[in-house]
This record gives sequence, C-alpha cells and structure tokens, in this order.
Amino acid sequence: MNDEKNNQVEDFLSHYGVLGMKWGKRRSRAELAKARQSSDSKKVSSLTKRKPSELTNKQLQEINKRLNMEQQYSRLTAKQKSKGRKFVEDVLGSASKEAIKNYTSKQMAKALENTLEKKAK
Repeated sequence: MNDEKNNQVEDFLSHYGVLGMKWGKRRSRAELAKARQSSDSKKVSSLTKRKPSELTNKQLQEINKRLNMEQQYSRLTAKQKSKGRKFVEDVLGSASKEAIKNYTSKQMAKALENTLEKKAK
C-alpha cells in the first residue's frame, strides 16, 4: 500500500504568468516594456513629457545626460555591416538614383513635347 502512494503523481496547478497580472487581461508590449524600465529611465521619460520651460537646469541636465548615454550605447553596440553588404547597398543605391533620373528626364521630355505640340496646333 505504501508503494502505491509513491507511484501516484500529485496533481497540482502551476502558473507561469506575469506577476500582478489579472486573469483574462492582456498587457501590451508598451506596458511590458515600461514594467522592465529602470528607475532612471522612468524618471527621464516622465520628465521629457513636460515642457522644457517647466524643468529646472538640473532636470534638463539629467535628461541630456541619459539621452546622450543611450545614443552612445546604441552607436557602440551597433552591428557593423560587412564589406559585401556595404558594396551591394552602394551599387543598388546608385543604380536606383540613376534609374529615377532617367525616368524623370523621359517624362519631362514627353511633357515638353506634348506642350509644344499643343501650342503648334
């Protein structure tokens, strides 16, 4: 009888949801991102909602410092493009510019011819 108890699996309910979330309610990505924000980031985002004239010099400095650090971090952690990708982007960019120039000049020439023909008649 004791062996039967050991072989039985206990039934239990486990929940792997988000802490503080209500059943049946979904949170948007913005709400989830806001919940993961650091206290410094929350402070700066609340300050940026106000007009600059309403902020003190110290608050403006905090905002600028935080935004500069975020930009620096983005630049430093940006993935470098490979030489091949750069080459392809350059070629496609210049080819598309050339195609647009050709198309535009043809359309302008047609419009000019139509205008001249109308005036000649």
